[in-house]
Amino acid sequence: MAESADYEIRVQEVLDEKWIAYFASFTLKPGSNETILRGTIHDQAELFGALLKIRGLGLKLVAVNPICQPERNTRKQILGDLPE
Repeated sequence: MAESADYEIRVQEVLDEKWIAYFASFTLKPGSNETILRGTIHDQAELFGALLKIRGLGLKLVAVNPICQPERNTRKQILGDLPE
């Protein structure tokens, strides 16, 4: 992981607002039978730490997905149209 990335982590458990402090770097969105945690992860160690917290609580991990964001500076934006 070269730089920070936003992640969505889904667990099969409904977490209420009392867990906000425990997962301070994430926003929690409880659903009917799962909770979505969204936040910025700065490196693999931080991602691993979040997953360890989830495991330590005995929560069932449903999914871990990076949230794709449009590239800010693509080659075309920097160089413009190049002749072929």
